[in-house]
Amino acid sequence: MLDGVVTQLEAADLVLTFDADVFSFSAATTGSATSGFSLLAGQPLFLHDTLWQVELSLATPGVAVDGISGALIEVAFMIRQSAPLGASAILFASKAASDYVVPEQVGWINVTQGSIQPVPEPTSSTLVAMGLLALVGWSRRLR
Repeated sequence: MLDGVVTQLEAADLVLTFDADVFSFSAATTGSATSGFSLLAGQPLFLHDTLWQVELSLATPGVAVDGISGALIEVAFMIRQSAPLGASAILFASKAASDYVVPEQVGWINVTQGSIQPVPEPTSSTLVAMGLLALVGWSRRLR
């Protein structure tokens, strides 16, 4: 998130807002411009209706850095299988009273029928058959 040149970055408190009916927050890591920085990601918190927020705190290992470019933070979301079709936004902004203010950014994801794939699961009979084969192999080794 936030590709561009950053000046005088020492610490930043950021907020991601997303629709929990569409997205499931997975993880956040430092980006290409902030390797070596520390990043703390909070647990998703209920905001209102279906909106949730994740607070992120980014800090340099020492003094303020200047002139870095690239992504500050990499964020991973999963699209829920029950997500309604259509456009949904993810909002990235600075937390109020943050030491470093980033421009507010909105990313739009268009959920289509093809973007939600069911995960195939093995059937019970396959699992039972594999268990029986394992028992047969184990009993032959004991002989």
